[in-house]
Amino acid sequence: MHPHQNVSIVLPLYNPGNNWVPSFTENIKDLERRAPKGLRFEYIVVNDGSSNSDICEAFDILKNRFNIVYISYEKNCG
Repeated sequence: MHPHQNVSIVLPLYNPGNNWVPSFTENIKDLERRAPKGLRFEYIVVNDGSSNSDICEAFDILKNRFNIVYISYEKNCG
């Protein structure tokens, strides 16, 4: 494996509630712990028109801990 490969993981969310952040964080930590050395992760969180603010609040927490890109749509795109 090339020493600096990147992996992008897309997480589409639609009104997930507020319980997804702890499990998402643990899953990221576990994935990065088990990954080959030199593998870099980018997490793309897509707000697919959620009607609550849980995703925005969670993004504010997660962006300081992981390489996260946030995309938000005003309405659900299916």
